[in-house]
Amino acid sequence: MSIKPEQIPNLPNDVQASIVHVNPYDKLHLIWLSQAYKNLLGYEASIHGAGLTGHVPEQVMKAIKTNILKVQFIMVGKEVAGIATSAPTFTAKRNKKTNKIEIFEGDYLEDICVDQNMNKLFRRLTTLIPAHPKGIGLGTVFSYARIWQSVKDVFGSAQSGEAPAKIVKEVAHDNLAMAGSMSKLGGVIRTAKDSRVLELANGLTPDMDKRWGVNNVRKEDLPRKRRRKASCLNNFKVTWSSDDDKQEIVAIFTRTVSTFTGNPVVRLQLASNGNLPDSIMLKEVLATMMKAGNAEINERGWGLPVGTSVSEFGGPIPVIRIHAEDDPEIVQALSEMGAEDRKCGDKLMVATAIHTDKIPNQEKIFGQELPKASPVNVIDQSEDKYKPCFNIVSEASETFAEDIVASKADTSIPTLAPTRRIRGKAVKDNARNAVKNPTRPVKKDQAKTDVPPLGVAA
Repeated sequence: MSIKPEQIPNLPNDVQASIVHVNPYDKLHLIWLSQAYKNLLGYEASIHGAGLTGHVPEQVMKAIKTNILKVQFIMVGKEVAGIATSAPTFTAKRNKKTNKIEIFEGDYLEDICVDQNMNKLFRRLTTLIPAHPKGIGLGTVFSYARIWQSVKDVFGSAQSGEAPAKIVKEVAHDNLAMAGSMSKLGGVIRTAKDSRVLELANGLTPDMDKRWGVNNVRKEDLPRKRRRKASCLNNFKVTWSSDDDKQEIVAIFTRTVSTFTGNPVVRLQLASNGNLPDSIMLKEVLATMMKAGNAEINERGWGLPVGTSVSEFGGPIPVIRIHAEDDPEIVQALSEMGAEDRKCGDKLMVATAIHTDKIPNQEKIFGQELPKASPVNVIDQSEDKYKPCFNIVSEASETFAEDIVASKADTSIPTLAPTRRIRGKAVKDNARNAVKNPTRPVKKDQAKTDVPPLGVAA
């Protein structure tokens, strides 16, 4: 059954634009997706010096069907004029009053691309709006409409009828068009020196792996749905805090796939409360957090193709792409430990984000101020004893992966394995015996509401 396009309001009468959330079981949507993948994402890839096969990879389709990826089109009339792919995630924000880090629902924007000829036509058609004599770009309209839809919870993409607190993205450092679009949304593309995206293509670097590490690192599950205790299938976090709780670093790991190739990818967001340890200690902390994250990725089988059963030995560690938008010291420390610069084709990528509470002219755009996002609670490990299954849903079913029945497993103790092959009782016994002292290194084998209609703005 098709999901009907929802018209974007407040455009001239002769301009019909709409948003479509892709249903991977709808034949017409699949035709549109194939065309958009070849023409629109192919154009984006060519700008970055990367190539595409011209066909939607099987793993990308499986990721859409299992809710790892979401896809939306912007339509002008009956033509697909743009595509956006995203991954549901969580984000960390500093609470300046408490000096603690709070976790919010977020959105990782993988790609957004519009047809250049259709964009020029759309600008000409929208010059009739008195407030925008130069017309409105499709990219701007698309971005606003996606946020508006998440607030309205039209397709269930917002878990509580509120906008995502933060939209995370990576862009080429010299992408002036995206920089202009981001600035209209209150987002800033930072410098390559301070906020470049880093990449671990082959697991931990030798420098990370050789470090003795620290304690006070814990893995915590994130909620599948707000106010529910079931664990999210595709997100978890790792946290380090000092004994006096004055220093805190949070790492949020998100499962996704490359939209170009379908290969598994993990997106990692790192954030601190602004009070970091010295550079030597920081490296020990980050290395331990990476080891804990890799152990959980291994156990969940995120490096395996979507739908593959996870064996007792887990799975390989996929490419990890790291954002530390507000912490250049973290970027520097990871770089010095061997993390490489992330490039798409031949373009250096930098981290950027849109904080929805900082979007300007919200009353003009949305008819009112956006609802303030509220933090979510991590899963209480003592109460939640379930580890999710990762079997792909049947193509005959329209039930997404978040409705797959979970299987029981004891996840109450963090897994801080020095290698991804160490499993089971030995790891959990080590974690139970860890001494909570963040300043003393440990041995390598020791554990560790609906919104009024959108009024678009240029």
